[in-house]
Amino acid sequence: MVMQMPEKFNKYWAEYSLILSCAAILNPCYKLNYVQYCFTTIYNAHASNFVQIILNNIKLLFNEYVKNSKSMSSSLAK
Repeated sequence: MVMQMPEKFNKYWAEYSLILSCAAILNPCYKLNYVQYCFTTIYNAHASNFVQIILNNIKLLFNEYVKNSKSMSSSLAK
């Protein structure tokens, strides 16, 4: 059972850290530099991989927002 705990923790932390990181980047107090610093402190050499995943997800989120914004504005213009 003890051996399974770190595996479960890492699984859930990977999902949760993505959400927290996106929120921190969008927060004017922290931004991307803070997230990069935190991931470098935690993961050392692998930090850039995690930061790139977070940036890709933020870009996807923004693209979805733009798509919904355009469809909403075109429906209001009619």
